[in-house]
Amino acid sequence: MPRQTTPHASGWPALLAMTLPAILFTGCVDGAWDWSGWFPKGQKSTVETIVPENALTNSFAYQGTVAEYAYFEGLRKLRIRGYGIVVGLGRNGSRTCPTAIADQLKQEMYKTRKFAERRGQHITPERLLDDPDTAVVAVEGEIPAAALKGSRFDIAVRAIPGTETTSLEGGLLYECFLQVFRPVGAAGWIPGREVAVGGGPVFLNPFGAGEGAATQTNWREGVVVGGGRTSEDRRVRLLLTVPSYQMAIRIADAINDRFSLGGTDVADAVSPGEIKLTIPSPYAHDPKHFLAVVQHVYPTLPAEMLAQRTLELAREFEAADAPHAEIALAWEAIGRPSLPEVQKFYAHPRPVTSFHAAAAGLLLGDDSAADVIEQHVLNDRSEHRLKAIRVLASAVDSMRAARPLRQALDDSDPRIRTAAYEALRERGDPTIVSVEVGTESFTLDMVPSRGEPLIYVKRTEDRRIALFGGPILVRPPAFYASPEETLIVNAAAGDAEVTLLRKSRTGGSVSPPIPGELDVSRLIAMLGNDVPQSPGETIHGLGVDYGGITRMLAELCAAQSINAQFILETPGAADELLLGRPPGRRESDL
Repeated sequence: MPRQTTPHASGWPALLAMTLPAILFTGCVDGAWDWSGWFPKGQKSTVETIVPENALTNSFAYQGTVAEYAYFEGLRKLRIRGYGIVVGLGRNGSRTCPTAIADQLKQEMYKTRKFAERRGQHITPERLLDDPDTAVVAVEGEIPAAALKGSRFDIAVRAIPGTETTSLEGGLLYECFLQVFRPVGAAGWIPGREVAVGGGPVFLNPFGAGEGAATQTNWREGVVVGGGRTSEDRRVRLLLTVPSYQMAIRIADAINDRFSLGGTDVADAVSPGEIKLTIPSPYAHDPKHFLAVVQHVYPTLPAEMLAQRTLELAREFEAADAPHAEIALAWEAIGRPSLPEVQKFYAHPRPVTSFHAAAAGLLLGDDSAADVIEQHVLNDRSEHRLKAIRVLASAVDSMRAARPLRQALDDSDPRIRTAAYEALRERGDPTIVSVEVGTESFTLDMVPSRGEPLIYVKRTEDRRIALFGGPILVRPPAFYASPEETLIVNAAAGDAEVTLLRKSRTGGSVSPPIPGELDVSRLIAMLGNDVPQSPGETIHGLGVDYGGITRMLAELCAAQSINAQFILETPGAADELLLGRPPGRRESDL
């Protein structure tokens, strides 16, 4: 069977600087801390799998595929842990720290010698730790399945129990090493390899601080959005249910025939029971979809029999209760030779049939299928709207995918609007104008839309604020005061601008009144840009952190002092780490 290349980077079925090493102890240091409460229970892999039971065992989308002979190992999230230092807390940090942690941190800081300069001044590790502007924190995260080297993920930080830290708001986590580990008893853990680094601004959930709220802000814990970075690829393997070198080689050859690029194999039969997989570059942004398609490769069928299998899948696809998503994956595994049969279903009257056929066709490079997907995106009665948006995001080579996504930005459903924005951003759509705010702060996206004004704040993977439509304006009278009054925004009725006051966390000094614009995009830029470094410089920024700006936007929108709806992205994995839920099983790469 000739080797084929896939033009698409990702796909729909899987929908879904200071360096401080990790310090791992047993016994009294962590004895007061129940780490098990940081993880959601029973979380499963998001990779679509063929379950060999009931009707699926009789489907040609399962029979004879890789899924019949092998299963994946390496699809659970990898739990990692370490310790680090958060700086920039004013007087909200702590001079105290458990001796074992402090001693280890000092040794490592002396070893790296990256501690020497801070704010232009020479500083020793002892002085850094003995400063209420800093706090030692525990750092925890989960590396996604099949993550490649350099992949970003969110990490959770928490002040060490027994320390005097009162708030991590506005803090910056210095870069630290994160390691895999294995819990031992109730209090200890065995260290493993260093597999990631973490660092960046700490984000505190701005909601729930008020009395009577379902949850309350815990000022001693937060999330570093996109703060984790993998140091190596996550290992993914296929394990044969019945070890056989002959079958392992056949499976590896079939996968390589379908996915290898430029003569570089992606599958290697290293033993009778194991096939090592490498994620090919076109799937680097969506390795889960690559794995989903791999499961549907036919290792035992010769090339001349794949045409017959395509017809068999088409006859099965006709039924209302057919496993449409799995058949679409099987067609994608066969490749472009399946397109003539796939195209016959684009105009099928049954929505589930037309959608899955068009999705497979588009991911196989047939741009005409985008017209069918567009109908699902724009039809507010279609149950496939969000999945259709993900298909268009994945079809990076499609010339027609951008149009329906841009139209969806005007939708009345905020979920559709924000999903379309995420898809367009992934595609690098030029209609979204992005501005970097601050040196280590966030990205401000201006999103063209004729819908109602909307402010969307991300809390996973990267720090972004998106403004939909406009103009989005502060409507006087308006007033906002942050906790501890480190930021005050005020505009009396009839004012043509807002007045800003900024208080230093360190010394408590208050700025003179600073004028700001009513235009929210310009106000955000003024708040988030860096503070001038020299006296007499023109003020273009007040150095307010991402969480502080998020809190301000949320409160002013809730008070209708900004003419927009406010939406904070659904919590991610790192937020789950802080919710106190019991853990599901996690893999260990010790």
